[in-house]
Amino acid sequence: MALLVGCATARPVPIADPTQRLEFQGFSILPPSGENWFVAPPELRQQLGPGVIVSFGKRLTPPSQTHTVTATVRGGRVPISAGSHAEVLQKIAQAYSEQTGRYRPLSVNTSLDGTPAPDCLRYDATVEDRGVPGFPDSLFVLDMHGFVCLHPDSPDVAIDIQYSQRRLQEEQPLSLGAEGEPFVKSLMFNKFPIRSELTATRDDRGPSSGGGASTTAATIPAGYSLGESAESVVVGRVEVVRPDGQPLTPAPNLFVGRMELTIESETDGKSYAISCDTRGFLSDFYVSLPAGRYRIVKWNSAAMSSQVQAWFEVGARQVVYAGTLRFTGGGSIVEWASGGWTVVDASESTLRAFRERFPQLRQAVAKSLMQTAPER
Repeated sequence: MALLVGCATARPVPIADPTQRLEFQGFSILPPSGENWFVAPPELRQQLGPGVIVSFGKRLTPPSQTHTVTATVRGGRVPISAGSHAEVLQKIAQAYSEQTGRYRPLSVNTSLDGTPAPDCLRYDATVEDRGVPGFPDSLFVLDMHGFVCLHPDSPDVAIDIQYSQRRLQEEQPLSLGAEGEPFVKSLMFNKFPIRSELTATRDDRGPSSGGGASTTAATIPAGYSLGESAESVVVGRVEVVRPDGQPLTPAPNLFVGRMELTIESETDGKSYAISCDTRGFLSDFYVSLPAGRYRIVKWNSAAMSSQVQAWFEVGARQVVYAGTLRFTGGGSIVEWASGGWTVVDASESTLRAFRERFPQLRQAVAKSLMQTAPER
């Protein structure tokens, strides 16, 4: 049965025996029970976003173009060093309450639940979806039910198992509990290999040309002010989008995380990791950096990364607007890397958000857009 999950065919594979467990690295599950469930082919699975390990779909009777039912397992790393296991799970829970792109939460219920494993979070969430491809003027509702669990042997690895349905607002939801609840509660953990595909995604960045680890440049504190040092506040934005301008990932995803830009100072060779302000593929950044000229060498987010060749300059004790670094890729996760990076001047909207967020920083803004042209 495990061979069906990795089958290269583009055709959905019916579930032959819902009582046979599917084994993966570090865990196993039972497929959804009930009629007309199938294992999604890789092409469909990868369109659901980063970190998807296996996904299932259900054929509805009668067929519907607007009502879809899926069951999905995602995996990824979480910053377990940031606090206790319970605190990390609570931070994950907060992700379901955040409005991102086309999604607006309607109701979110979360609670610690040790049913599948000791460190698990139960969630039941309903969100509005105003950006379904092919339905530009329609309002959809997405219902999600499942667990996020930290692996008992490797607590920096989380597994998100859920069943969901997306429908037009005026359509009645289906009753899926009898089929979906046994699926999400079937999660069982086993011994993790020493090096898993799940944990290898963020450890292979390699050293910067300047050597040593990167210094994180996170969002400045709420009351931040420019001091006597040569540090400046750098304001910008990073976007990873499809050709239609929508964010690359087509569904809310815990494991997108916060995007980062790895930059290197040409003054002293020091490496910094600019951390974006919010999770997802559309985010501003507000960070403090020393004056100097910087090369942008890499973008990364969870399991995805891309080399970047760009640069920008920062003056001393200024508020600097660096522009929007935008990657426009293919229409799905499978094709995303076929695109490229550009810089857009969107200062009006970005600086408006900055002024609202940090009203005490009233200095005039120096515009120093990132450059992707050959370096001078």
